[in-house]
Amino acid sequence: MTNKHVIYGDNFSKEDAVPEVDKITITLHVNRNDLSQNEAVTIDLFKKKNKVWKEHSRKDIDIVCIPIELDRNKFVFATADESLLVGLIHLS
Repeated sequence: MTNKHVIYGDNFSKEDAVPEVDKITITLHVNRNDLSQNEAVTIDLFKKKNKVWKEHSRKDIDIVCIPIELDRNKFVFATADESLLVGLIHLS
């Protein structure tokens, strides 16, 4: 997940907003015992000229979800469950 303005710039909420980037780079930990060991991963935002991210139908919602596939044996993953959200949002 990232902010929509990361892809579209400051005009992300405009009906005619056009993506300003075609890829983003994220930095991920590769060693659970030494979090200073990281690797940059570049994510292409388009596949065959089609955007790969999902965004809210309301243009003013500043968040997008980008599906990625990562090697679970190479990168450090931390899982979260509903207990982290208790008190923040109502879960139904």
